[in-house]
Amino acid sequence: MSLTATPSSGHHRARKVAFVFVVLLIPVVAGAYYYGYNTGTLTLLITDDAIDEFRSLNITFTEVAIHSTNALATTPWVTVRLDTTTVDLTTLSHNVTETLGLGKIPAARYTQLRIIVESAVGTLVTGEQVAVTVPSGELRTETPFEMEPLGELTILVRLLVNHVGNTYQLQPALGSIESA
Repeated sequence: MSLTATPSSGHHRARKVAFVFVVLLIPVVAGAYYYGYNTGTLTLLITDDAIDEFRSLNITFTEVAIHSTNALATTPWVTVRLDTTTVDLTTLSHNVTETLGLGKIPAARYTQLRIIVESAVGTLVTGEQVAVTVPSGELRTETPFEMEPLGELTILVRLLVNHVGNTYQLQPALGSIESA
């Protein structure tokens, strides 16, 4: 009497389940690796130059977005979560900063920073309330920067108030880009 080992149907089923598990696991691991490794942390700080004419200057922000030239994303614009939505710029004199946004962004080269302003209202030291205009409702800087995988960048945007005639206008100036 000879015994011949034939694979049981249970053994085939176990191999098929293992194969399907591995096939499904590969994209999950690759995605976790990509989104875990291929991102960095961006901190966006704002400050102002001395604005002695104002008692207060409240600016309400609605969005911060940065434009990528090569991030693997569905859109070239990446939104950064706002930590603060309204800031009194007069409290940020002498290089005091406020964190406007903080978030994880894809590792990529970025070419533009856009800060959307909903309103800017100031009170002069005389007590007069004035509107401060923002051209096209957004503040933009176009200095390129690069986020490395697992990198940390801090961008300082200095907000300037220009007084032209009877109007006040808010404009950005890129203060610095520092990597940790």
